[in-house]
Order: sequence, then C-alpha cells, then structure tokens
Amino acid sequence: MNNQKKGKGNGKGNGKGNEKEKGNGKGKGNEKGNGKGNGKGKEKEKEQKQNKQEALQFPIQENKEQKKEFFLNFGDDNEKGEEGLEKNSKSLDEFMKQKKKKKELKINGLDLKKQKLFKVPSFLFQYYKNIVLLDLSFNYLETLPEDLFDFQNNLKTLIASDNQLISLPSSIGFLTRLEKLDLHSNLITHLPYEISHLFTLQEINLTSNPIANNLPNELLLSGRNLTQFYLHSAIPKFPKLNRPWINGSREILSILPQRELLGKESIVVMSFNILSNTYANKELYIYTPNFAIDWMYRRKKIVQEIFRLEDEQPQQQQQQKQQQKQEQNNFFTNLFSNKNSKMNNQFYLNEQEEKKIPDIICLQEVEWGQFKEFFEPKFDEWGYSSIFKIKARYWNMPKSEADRVDGVAIFFSKAKFDYIKHTAIDFPDVAQRKIEMEDLPKVALDRLGTRDQVAQILVLKCKATGKLLMVANVHTYWSPMYPDVKAFQVQFLLEEIEHLKQTEFPGIPVFICGDFNSMYNSAAIDLLSQGSVDPKHPDFIKNNHGGNNPYSSSYFKNLNSKSSQVKNNNGGGNGKKEKKEEKEKEQIKYQYYDYGDYSKFGLSHSISKLTSLYQHFLEFDSNPDSFTNLTLDFEGVIDYIWYDADCFIPIGFLCPLEKKQAKKKYLGFPNCHFPSDHIPLMGEFLI
Repeated sequence: MNNQKKGKGNGKGNGKGNEKEKGNGKGKGNEKGNGKGNGKGKEKEKEQKQNKQEALQFPIQENKEQKKEFFLNFGDDNEKGEEGLEKNSKSLDEFMKQKKKKKELKINGLDLKKQKLFKVPSFLFQYYKNIVLLDLSFNYLETLPEDLFDFQNNLKTLIASDNQLISLPSSIGFLTRLEKLDLHSNLITHLPYEISHLFTLQEINLTSNPIANNLPNELLLSGRNLTQFYLHSAIPKFPKLNRPWINGSREILSILPQRELLGKESIVVMSFNILSNTYANKELYIYTPNFAIDWMYRRKKIVQEIFRLEDEQPQQQQQQKQQQKQEQNNFFTNLFSNKNSKMNNQFYLNEQEEKKIPDIICLQEVEWGQFKEFFEPKFDEWGYSSIFKIKARYWNMPKSEADRVDGVAIFFSKAKFDYIKHTAIDFPDVAQRKIEMEDLPKVALDRLGTRDQVAQILVLKCKATGKLLMVANVHTYWSPMYPDVKAFQVQFLLEEIEHLKQTEFPGIPVFICGDFNSMYNSAAIDLLSQGSVDPKHPDFIKNNHGGNNPYSSSYFKNLNSKSSQVKNNNGGGNGKKEKKEEKEKEQIKYQYYDYGDYSKFGLSHSISKLTSLYQHFLEFDSNPDSFTNLTLDFEGVIDYIWYDADCFIPIGFLCPLEKKQAKKKYLGFPNCHFPSDHIPLMGEFLI
C-alpha cells in the first residue's frame, strides 16, 4: 500500500500531484488547479480524505511470504522522538482496533529506524505484542528497557545496529525463537548470560563493537557458536532464587512452646525427584550447561537442596540476593493478600530465614549404583537410615547396566524415629495378581503390566511421642499417553495402605509423597483428593491424549465444551429424555478401557481427609501459574505431599518459586542453580 496516490482534477487547472498538495477550492485533491471541481471531484476528494485518515501516515508493507501479515513502518514523515512515537501509536491503535474487528490486518513487525529515539518507550508494546520483526537501528539508544522482551516470544529478527548500546537486558533470554540479531556499530562491551537461551539463533552481527576485541572471530557472526559458548563457558552472575520458609498462622504457632504438654511433636517431610543421571542427557535438556548437567556437580547441588545449604557468594551476588529477597517478599505478600479473608492471616514469612532440616526424605529417580556408593553411606553418616526399592527391570539387565536402573528411596532421622516395618510395591506384579484373582480382565495387562514403576511404604515410631506413622513414596509412570495407568498405580498404592491399616496398624496416620506425573483434575489426583473417581472420567477414554497439558485431563474441558455445544444446538437440552440420549451418544462415541469391575464402579479408597500440603496453604495445585517441574516443553505441578488431615497439623512449608521470576532467569530446570527438573517440596507437621 502506498500513500503516494495520483489522480486528475476536474476543475480549470488540470495537473498531476500528490496527496500533500492542496488546491484552493473547497475540496482537497491531487490537482494543482484553483477550480472548485464538480460533483465527481468532491466524491474523489472525500474518498482520498478517508484513505489518508486510515493510512495515518504509516505505510503498511505487506509481507510477501505470508499474506495478511504486515510490517509497520513509522517512516520519515512522522513526528520524531518518544512524544511523537506515543502520539502516532495511540492514533494508530484506534485504526488497528477497527481493522482487527474486521479481521483485515495483523501487525507482524515494527520498523522504528531513524526515529531519533534516545530510549525505547515503555508503552510501546502495549500496542504491539508478539511481533516477529523489530528494527531499532540508526537511533541514539544507550540502553534497552529490562522488560522490553517480556512478552515478545515470537520475535525472530531484532535489528539494533548503529546505536550507542553498551549491553543488552537480561530479558533477551525470553526470545527463544529469535533467528537473527544485528548489533553492529554499537558500544557493546559485554553480553548477559541469558544470551545463552537463544538456541534458535542463526545469525548475529557483533562487528564494530568493543566486545569484538575479546571474542574469537567465529563467535561474532555465528549465532549458534555464540550461544553455545555462553551456555557452556560463562558463569551466571545472578544469585540463586531464594525459597524462604513460610510459617503457619500465629494461632497454630502459639501452641508450639507447649507441644510437649500437648503430646505433640513436629516433623519435617520432604519429597524430591532428583533426576536420574541416566535421564539427564543433552538431547532432553539442551538448555542446560555441560558443567551443570554433570552428575558430580548435580550431586553436590542435590545435597544442598535437601539440607538447604548455600555456596559462598561474591559480595556483588550477596547484594543482588538482598535485592532479590526484597522482590520475593513483595511477591509473597501479594500472594497471601490475594486470598480470601480466611487466608489473609494464615501464614507469614519468617524474617530470620529459618533453616528447616527434613526428618523424612522421599526421593524419586535414585539410581541403584548412586544409592549404594553415595546416598546410603553418606546419609548414614549424617544420621539417617534408609530403605530403597528398585524397578523390576533391574533383574533382567546385564550387571554392567543394572547399577543405572533407578528407584525410590526413603531416608529417616535415626534420632527421631524407630524403624517398624516396610513393604515394597511393583505395580506390574500387582496387576498380574489381580488378573489371576479375576479382579482385572487379561486385556488390562497390556497397559498395567508393562510399566514397571514402583512404590514403598514405611512404618515408623516417633521416639518423642511413641506414636506410629506411615510414609509412602511413589513415582508413577511418566508418559502423557497413559493417564489411566497413573490412576491405577495410585489406586494399587492406596489399596496396599488400606490393607496395612486394616490388618496391622489400625488408625495409623499416613503421608503419601512422590512424583505423580499428574496434574490437577487428572484421575490420579482426583482419586487422592476426592476419595473416588467416576468410571467415565476422561482419563479412561481410549486414545485420549490430546490437549495442551500433557500431564492432566485437559480433554475434560474439551468434553464439557462439546457437551454444551450439543445442548445449545438442541435448543438448550433441558429435558430428561434429551439428557439421557445425549449421555448414551457420548458413551457410544467414546470408548473406554476395560478394567472389569473398576470400569463399572470406578476407583476409590477409604483413607479419610487426604490433603495436599501446598493446595491447603496456597491453592497451589490448581493454580496455572504454579509449578514443581519446569522444562522447555512443560511447566506444571506434578509433585505432591499428601497428609492425613485428621491426624497431622501442617504448620509451615518451603515456599515455591514464582514462575515468572524463574522463567526470567532460566529457560528451564536443571540449570546452574537447580540440579533437577523438579523442585523439592517440604512441610512441617505436628503429630
């Protein structure tokens, strides 16, 4: 589209001109003449005036590769500088809203070169989000705003050449789709560590910058070489994100000094998937530095996570950590105050950075070789006894490979507990026994009998109170293709717990910890939180693996949406007959896996008041901004600590990380600060 439109006047003067020239008659036209023009001329003038108002002096250039997507060029005829840019943007915004309503236009790029800009205005991306091209060249920019790229995940080309930039903001790391970065002819002396996050970067130009004197030539023009160099060689200067201890309500804490009189003892429980060394490979975690994915490095960090130890930090990092701590305190304050009135005074941040040490530690993905060589002997030195359950595949593997098979492990304080009993569960064996007892049809073995996940149950006696407690540790199958299998693995675990409670330990309270590989509203989590799962739950539908959330029943929402559409199409669907027919159609349309009586009556358990620790305090599990697992492809809550709310009183917990802050620093976990793709969960309880 070009705003240099030509036309003919119909008055006395008959010449050619452009839109900028005006006649002396009543209308604005393209003629140089002085006549009034006839009716046709007025119509022509009216049309041209409307076109000019629409154009707003912003040439919109069509992207030839993808029609209907356009690059916005602010051009040379607009007001320069920030004030002019804001004025132009606001007027253009109205134009864009009209176009978007008509679905006529999508701005895909911004050309801001030669705009005499000394800074990029903060308002700019209120108007333009998710663009693919941004040209800031030939201005006077010394810095770019820290939040400039927070919401520009689709940006593929960034041109900021011929400015006076010294460095780039750390938010450059958000541009994970960036392919071209042109920074030549600036004053850049260093780059942020987050440049290593740009693993799709192909072209970069750092020539004519001071930094060019300190980097090999092969890094100045190759995006991949540069990002890999920073990823594997540079050490991030920012400190590790802090996770303070959050105490429960002051009403609960007021009884703590009297807990001996009340016959209660506090215990601290942790659950942590440490990421098996076998699974920690560069193909899966391409964003993790080589040094940070090395087992010896991660092992040290795992111990630091469990016992909340810290590395010695330079003074600069300590100052940054103080600033970071203040930001986090604000986050916690907002987090708590946003809850309803019942929650406002439920907990508070411990200002003294109280270091809680776990009394019971449930670990998942512990390799047998690592357990024998490191975890068992070291934790014994530190005052912990342990039990271990390995996956069944161990018995069918060569000795040279068997040590790399992983399992689950529970460690418990020898000073605080006496060992009573433990039992181990191989889920395929449970499925086989149920088939032999005709509790399950043979066809169920195809899904339940081939996933060799394991669990363990430990019974302890608290030395201070003499009371018994049960701890279960589980790691369910990982694949999003098997949500039904995860639910049945949880069901088998709960059945074993119920059997022990009924036959040997009546009334014993229980903790259930682990990596459930399942999110809120999945059948596995519904079973734990609600006590039962309907046999027609979407997780039991055959080939139900769609949706954006690979670990939960996102299909459930789609199913409800489809049902509501059917009702709307049938005029509301408010008759009993209509609803019955609709239900029958759905059952015919969706085929369910055959699990015998379980498919008739659903899954259930009788353990009363199982409660998720973090859901209880923060409504954490159901919050889409929460996570316990964060990678490039997935982020969400799949780890839990469940407790018997009739017997345990939760009085504190290790605060989770804020997702926005975590993603600003890291592309995913593991990384230089966090040794696993999961974060540990930890809570304190009165028993």
